[in-house]
Amino acid sequence: MNNSNQKIVVVGAGFAGLSAAYWLGRQGHQVVVIERSAALRDSGAQVDLRAQGVEIVERMGLLDAVKERQVHEAGFEMIDESGDVKSRMMANTSGRGTESMTAEYEIMRGDMLRLLYDAAREHAEIRFDTTIEHFEQDEEKVTVRFADGSSETFDLLVGADGQGSRIRRAILPDDADPYRRAGVHVAYWIVPREPSDGDFATMYNAPGGRLLIRRSHSDTETQIYFFLRDTSPEARAIHRKDVDEQKRFWTQKLRGAGWQSDRFLAALKTSDNFYSHEIAQIVSDTWHQGRVVLVGDAAHALPPMGWGVTSSIIGSYILAHELQRTPENLPAAFAAYESAMRPFITSIQPPSLRFFRILLPSTQAGIRMLHTVGRAARVLMLSISKVRARFSTGRGRRSGTWALPDYTPATARPANRP
Repeated sequence: MNNSNQKIVVVGAGFAGLSAAYWLGRQGHQVVVIERSAALRDSGAQVDLRAQGVEIVERMGLLDAVKERQVHEAGFEMIDESGDVKSRMMANTSGRGTESMTAEYEIMRGDMLRLLYDAAREHAEIRFDTTIEHFEQDEEKVTVRFADGSSETFDLLVGADGQGSRIRRAILPDDADPYRRAGVHVAYWIVPREPSDGDFATMYNAPGGRLLIRRSHSDTETQIYFFLRDTSPEARAIHRKDVDEQKRFWTQKLRGAGWQSDRFLAALKTSDNFYSHEIAQIVSDTWHQGRVVLVGDAAHALPPMGWGVTSSIIGSYILAHELQRTPENLPAAFAAYESAMRPFITSIQPPSLRFFRILLPSTQAGIRMLHTVGRAARVLMLSISKVRARFSTGRGRRSGTWALPDYTPATARPANRP
């Protein structure tokens, strides 16, 4: 096997892993995707596609399919306990200028993941219900040992196994702590839609650092996002408990919050589309070691601010094309991938955690201030939209001075340029 046609194992069948598998397989590599779940984990809430992510999905031939599955959302609004609107921001779906909190392309997580899965499996082998116990690497190969006792040799390993990445843990020093925590947790679940559930994403604050967001994606279902400020050890540990215990925790925290919380709590008991996690950023000094490289949330997990899917798709695209440029020199390819991708990630990371703290005031006075002082809510949403799109010009396919590297054959090594 020559260096331009390598055997590659991708760990994780999420947005980053499937995107990487698509591009690497399309380039002629023998790609195996390892996923510990028994099937594609295609449940979950609404995600969005922004900036250069739209351009890459278009190059994959998937943009028309995304459009067919788009969630209609008119914009974003903040309300009080009575349901009165305190601030509203319309979506910008023109394809030009700054996007609002509602992106030009909103789509359900499962729909987007299935599109990537169908594209990836044409170019890669995908193995479900498979777990890596351990891997070892030397200058020539990576030997992967699976939970069933078997082993297999690969030329390189791509860690796309999410925020809690075991691959990242294996390549970083034992004392490394890549987590930047906000003391904020979030739970998602689905409730039956009612006539009052409009086409705006609706945000409601309750005292105690609690935030509810309601988004309707179909004629029959509505999504609930419940954000909570809580620095207790119990909150940190709850995401590793069984689902029933998690639901009891979130029920206790949401009870008495007002607005439509009783309705949402009643649906939580029976919802089979539920999950929760701690909001954190992953900040690591390196995304690679030897023949192992990280991509997506494993490298640079972001809070749920609208950039997670986009950054995963962009990173996988860049990684695959840098490997194609210098297949005989993995360290150079990985270094070039990091060099191209880090400016994009650092541009959208810093304000994220502060944003969540601002949006979760602890007192009623803090909530009133958020609602009333100088149209604070609308200004805040505009400000964060400008931060997120600060690197965005034209049709919103760019991020400021950051542009997708040019990998056309006639070009020299790509550089980020306007």
